[in-house]
Amino acid sequence: ITFTDPSYNAQTGTFLIRASVDNPKGLLRPNQYVRARLKGALRPNAILVPQRAVQQSGQGHFVWLVNKESKVELRPVVVGDWYRDSWFISEGLHAGEQLVVDGGLRLSPDARVIVKAQAA
Repeated sequence: ITFTDPSYNAQTGTFLIRASVDNPKGLLRPNQYVRARLKGALRPNAILVPQRAVQQSGQGHFVWLVNKESKVELRPVVVGDWYRDSWFISEGLHAGEQLVVDGGLRLSPDARVIVKAQAA
């Protein structure tokens, strides 16, 4: 796959992609459209977080986690691919952990925060 359009068509369940494939018999023509089903696009147990929750420093990407005392702690993360306005996190987070989505630029370790429910 050499190109993937980030726009997902919910009505058809499709993405526009461009791929390079071997064509030894010459059956395919340049820029020809085909229908294909790709396997392996599912990501079980994936952690997807809003891009605005992920910050970057000289040491890499990080997020602010909220602990049981409503204090924040910095957690390094490894970001993977993105989907719409979110990042897949490949390392550093576990399911169910609370993180700061907005206002992270003004935080420092052990700062106390007020947790608000996520807007639907």
